Amino acid sequence: MLFRSRWAKSAMAHSDSDHVRARAAIVFALSGDGANALHLVEAIADRSPEATVVKGNYLPVVRAALALRAGDPSSAVGALAPALPYGAGWLGYPLLPIYLRGQAYLALKDGVKAAAEFDLLRGGACTTDANFPCALAALQLARAHAIEGDIEASRAEYERFIAQWKDADADAPLLQAARDEYGKLAGRVAKAES
Repeated sequence: MLFRSRWAKSAMAHSDSDHVRARAAIVFALSGDGANALHLVEAIADRSPEATVVKGNYLPVVRAALALRAGDPSSAVGALAPALPYGAGWLGYPLLPIYLRGQAYLALKDGVKAAAEFDLLRGGACTTDANFPCALAALQLARAHAIEGDIEASRAEYERFIAQWKDADADAPLLQAARDEYGKLAGRVAKAES
């Protein structure tokens, strides 16, 4: 997270455009630097209060990310309401409203709604796995299906995620977590079958 914040600060040192500042605000929010995130995005909103991208993406994403980090997934879902009409149609950080809404539903233990959000990522919104919402869609779907109790669908998504990440560092924390969760899921299956 330190590196992400450092990159955001570096980007702002090279450009003071609202677009760069909004992206930095999102990075700060995702990294847990709420003060910087809110300061930046609210300054942008003050300059362009009616800009659709500000009202429908930047503000909702920052507010939702901060609510999730604060352990308030219901507020995150509410914060993302202004982004609903725009779906995945944004340039820049287009998929974050979908991803964060899915994360909020996971935190609320609503596997059906979470799966619906992550399915949106897989259903055409992601043309490449090169951005993190797309790269993590299978893992989050696995978790959503596990919450629903759909063990076979969960197992398939864990296997998909692990296969997609086969070239990642073996000790990458996210990959390790996925392998651990997959192992526990396999243990539940074996226990149920015996």
